[in-house]
Amino acid sequence: MLVDFFRWAGRSPSRNRTFRLLVVMHLVVLGATVLLVMLSRQSRVFSIVGFAHLLLGIVEGALVIGWRLVQWPKSQSLEPLLLANISSRAVMAGEQAVGLAQMALIALSGVPLLCLLAGLGWMDPVGVLLLPVQGFLWGSAVGFGLVAWAYEVASVRLWAERILGTMLATYFVIGGLAGEHTLGLLRSIPFVGTGIVEAIWTFHHGHPFAVLHRIDDRDPGALMSLLIVDAVAIMIILLSLFRSAARLEPHYVDRHYRPISEQATGRRGQMGDDPLSWWAVRRVAEYAGRVNLYLAGGASILYAAYLVLGPAWPTWLGNRVFLVFEMNGGVATMTTILIVLAAVPAAYQYGLWDSSKTDRCRRLETLLTTDLNGIDFGRASWSASWARGRGYFYSAIILWLAAGISGRMDGLQILAAMGSAWLLLIIYFSIGFRQLAVHGGGTTTGFVLCVVIPLAVWGLVRMGAESYARLLPPGMIYFAISQPVKPMQVALVMILFLAAGVGFWRMTLGRFDLNIRRSFEADLLRGPS
Repeated sequence: MLVDFFRWAGRSPSRNRTFRLLVVMHLVVLGATVLLVMLSRQSRVFSIVGFAHLLLGIVEGALVIGWRLVQWPKSQSLEPLLLANISSRAVMAGEQAVGLAQMALIALSGVPLLCLLAGLGWMDPVGVLLLPVQGFLWGSAVGFGLVAWAYEVASVRLWAERILGTMLATYFVIGGLAGEHTLGLLRSIPFVGTGIVEAIWTFHHGHPFAVLHRIDDRDPGALMSLLIVDAVAIMIILLSLFRSAARLEPHYVDRHYRPISEQATGRRGQMGDDPLSWWAVRRVAEYAGRVNLYLAGGASILYAAYLVLGPAWPTWLGNRVFLVFEMNGGVATMTTILIVLAAVPAAYQYGLWDSSKTDRCRRLETLLTTDLNGIDFGRASWSASWARGRGYFYSAIILWLAAGISGRMDGLQILAAMGSAWLLLIIYFSIGFRQLAVHGGGTTTGFVLCVVIPLAVWGLVRMGAESYARLLPPGMIYFAISQPVKPMQVALVMILFLAAGVGFWRMTLGRFDLNIRRSFEADLLRGPS
């Protein structure tokens, strides 16, 4: 039966297209990293390329494994498999095996580039096999961890979010404010203080990124730490595999057969005169990513307080964590990251995107018979995107205002940063919305917009090609904050981008009805993927 799952995956046009594009993106990003290392003559080749593998693995695991299996139970096309004379665990094991195989092939696709580095003497030959393994293991751990979290009982997820929120609040209050004094305060706790400090130091020196850095420094204990880290990743993968397999059928039943009265948690909001927007917002609220928002918002508020107080920051509070922010670009880097995070829902079109052609066709078969037009779809999609990403945008505004109060940014820079941020949202939303109309969604497009382009800006800055980095939307935000603003130059670039964004948006709206009907008919002819 396992062979059948691989056969079905091999015949699926959408999965094959996504897999090929991810391989291309993996090679492009890794190739750009290798080129950056060679041109800038970096001394830490192993750790820089290793960090790229870990980051790529995490993103690819979330897309190839996490996104696919999280969306799977939303489709009722899974029901015949669950009703067949086979265990639901066996069904899940087949999909899990396909995901692991795809992750392994993507990770191995970059080996020729690593062989080039090893052949030129830039990296130890051991890294040729070591680094792809790290990307594969931690990408798989993240992917299957997301699946296990999504399949978990709603009450368990709710209490886990509350516990994590409490832990984050404690971390920000104690760790963020106490800073370098935190360890001393923790050691003063009777009985458990020393153990807590040792656990913190173990994590600080033992997480995957730190271990790769230690290997680059020729730390004699780093290889043993790497084995322990890999064992932890394997344990996470195994636990997630078993838990998600056990929860597949109950999770499916909860989604499709539990009474609506039991599913209604929290405020449902008023439907009003725009039910499509109401439905799209409700849809993205199921997995709202509140823990990530708490983390970003808490860090932004603390950093903003540090910026406003400046020299008046109390000496008994720590400032080392804020100095780390300053060393890595400060407000410019942090707010650029926050705006890109705010644009992720707009690029991926979470609100109206469907996991399979079957579900998409079934939904469109109803929607296309109504009087809804491109503006209605666009309003619903924007409502869902904004509901999911606005927290990050507000966090960036808090930092810009704090930087303005502290004198680090003038009024023109703040206006340029806000204008650039809105332009990025408009451009990303327009591109994502067009992909929704033409192809039913754009997972690969979202990956390019939210991962590849920001990495390209970082690489261009490191290579000294700032004039090219400014031409990319994330670069506009970064340089509007990090360097003095030339009003005419900024105005010209923003006008050009705004004209391009508005023009692209109007073109998308003008052809939306035709494109979505063509896509619907093509999906019907091709059948389920």
